[in-house]
Amino acid sequence: MWLWFVVVWVAAAYECEKWAREGECSGNPGFMLRECREECLIQAGDSRGECEAWAREDECSRNPLFMQVSCAAACGHQWAWVPSVRRLLGLEALPIRSYEETPKKSTGRGGLTVDADAAARSQIAALRALVSGVSQPGPLPDDNGMLVTGVVSMFLYAARLLRADDLVEWAERALVDDPRRVDWALRLLPSRLLELEEARPRVSVVTVVAGEQPPSRARGTGVPAIGLGTCWLDQAETENAVRAAIEYLEEHPDHPGIHIDSADAYRNERAIGRALAAAASTKPRRLFLASKISDEKDLTYDNARRRVLETLENFGTEVVHLYSLHSPFNMRVGEAWRALKDLKDEGKILALGVSNFDRDELRAFVADVGVPDVVQNKFDPYRPGQQTGRPGDPLEVIRRANATLVAYSTLSGWPFGVGALGDPIVKQIANRRGVSPATLLLRWVLDLGHAIIPRSKSRARVHENLNVYYEPPLDPDEIYALSSIARLTASPRYHPPPDTPDAFGVATSNYNPDL
Repeated sequence: MWLWFVVVWVAAAYECEKWAREGECSGNPGFMLRECREECLIQAGDSRGECEAWAREDECSRNPLFMQVSCAAACGHQWAWVPSVRRLLGLEALPIRSYEETPKKSTGRGGLTVDADAAARSQIAALRALVSGVSQPGPLPDDNGMLVTGVVSMFLYAARLLRADDLVEWAERALVDDPRRVDWALRLLPSRLLELEEARPRVSVVTVVAGEQPPSRARGTGVPAIGLGTCWLDQAETENAVRAAIEYLEEHPDHPGIHIDSADAYRNERAIGRALAAAASTKPRRLFLASKISDEKDLTYDNARRRVLETLENFGTEVVHLYSLHSPFNMRVGEAWRALKDLKDEGKILALGVSNFDRDELRAFVADVGVPDVVQNKFDPYRPGQQTGRPGDPLEVIRRANATLVAYSTLSGWPFGVGALGDPIVKQIANRRGVSPATLLLRWVLDLGHAIIPRSKSRARVHENLNVYYEPPLDPDEIYALSSIARLTASPRYHPPPDTPDAFGVATSNYNPDL
């Protein structure tokens, strides 16, 4: 029986190769790109001498139905790895799998050593898996601009560690916010990746010695150090997660408290209320409840008040500890903020916050509207506080306002596609300490003086995340190395704060904090 399968497989492979040579990849793409993908990667397109010229004129994006098949190689075989192109051609989505390496135990003593060459090779292998269509390094967005931001940032990371300066320059130019550059990057990435694979490292191992750390922010306003995010959890998942957090508090009487984060947009306040009601007899006093105004219709004074009172009813409480504006709303927030302040004066809210504000938005808010107690922003080694690619350091404004940063999406790539859980340097340091990458990243944020709200719907993961509070603090060298990762992905589209450490010696000089 097995011999029959082998014969059929060999025959199918032969037919695929034959069909590809005969031009079926472009003549019958619906079948060939699905059933004979490897042969089409080798044979598809470029039978026309004009393909390269057309590609240079951006026809890969202007005329994709023709170019992505008939000139596939000139377009960088985007049909094999770019989600939007696959969807355009009627191909199914690729399976999302992360590249995994087996980290090596550090042999260094008395300091932190990072295998820069191994970290670069890990990023290259992840990119190679992506470009060959085998897997994706995380749930990348379908939008080509965001795809380029995530993928070319990985390219920059590896090129900088290898000190491949010419390839760094190419990737930086590819990340300029210009649609033509986006197409250029997607077309040329496969061939540039070959050059990166052949680059020899100038420095194989980096010894990290902590220098001056960025200023930290002590937590204030009673915000617990660690909490539970509930974004995108459905009703049942939210209720189970909050019950798991309450159960954890019952099992750890010395734990100072847990932040439960919600918002109008999450549509799960009632689920949180049900979990609180079920635990009423245990009186979970160490829960810190938070929600947000998410809808523009609630920016009037009366509607903002109504929204908060609705939250109190949903939670089944008389007080909500923190209420925030979910976004800048183009700075049309004065009336809503006045309502929140009045409710705070009435004792129905204990602290006020904002979320998803960049530096300039925070500056304008503090100057024109008020000073928030809390700022909730994206925070991971790639984006330490930044919401977009606009220049500027929100953390500097947060420090001046004497506010608390609450970090979200530390463990996920959202909203930029590629997250830090699979980062090779994170893996090396986590392995050295004998902890998971998730534990390492959460402890890093705590040691910087911020609060964290990791999301999980699993009871075990909720408890694992909350246990980070009891983890020993990281060594200064580890904090310094993790905080330096943002330098590896810096680009003209995104700059880390100017005081970001540079343990790996890749700082660039084109940053202007006044832009």
